[in-house]
Amino acid sequence: MTVRSLLLLSGLSLMLAACSHDPQPSANEGGGNSVSNVVANAIDDAESAVDEVVNSADPAPVNLMSAQLPSGWGRDADAFTDQDIALEPITDAATLRGAKEMGCTFLTDGTDQPILVAKAELRADAKAVAVVGNAGVRQRLVSADAGGFTALASGMRFDGRGASVAVKLKSRVSLTPVGKDSSYPANLMVTAGQSRQRIYSGRWICGL
Repeated sequence: MTVRSLLLLSGLSLMLAACSHDPQPSANEGGGNSVSNVVANAIDDAESAVDEVVNSADPAPVNLMSAQLPSGWGRDADAFTDQDIALEPITDAATLRGAKEMGCTFLTDGTDQPILVAKAELRADAKAVAVVGNAGVRQRLVSADAGGFTALASGMRFDGRGASVAVKLKSRVSLTPVGKDSSYPANLMVTAGQSRQRIYSGRWICGL
């Protein structure tokens, strides 16, 4: 049973209980109609009260694509239409994530600058946000699913205007010692439009 249903039943029960203490009308006073009106009014009042509670407790979801983020995290732009897929190094990756924020970066083999930076809160209902650069444009991406940092570290798909970027781990055994940022062999696949794709091979590095 939903929260709304439980609230409605509770409110209705209280109102009907209060009504039960009113004097009972005689048969020639139209008692049946009076009771029906009381019940109908009680239902209306209960529904109004529930609507107020539900609306105040369930605010509109945040549009992560338009959320305000620190400089460098890109914007809701299309960096791939009529452009080759050639992800550019994100030279300021170290400053994009604030202190003690959980996140991941994707480094192609043989390089030391990532081509994707992502971060997410620990909450399981949180989505991750990411940024890539292509054709001189930094494009913001948002994870297709929630799951917080745990899902992010396991590899996930990010969506944006005209493109999606998917990180898939080749192995769940970290290449780094325990106690340091995890580093997994992985592929990063960029899909632009309906058919253009490019796959990068590298490492998915996650931690603070």
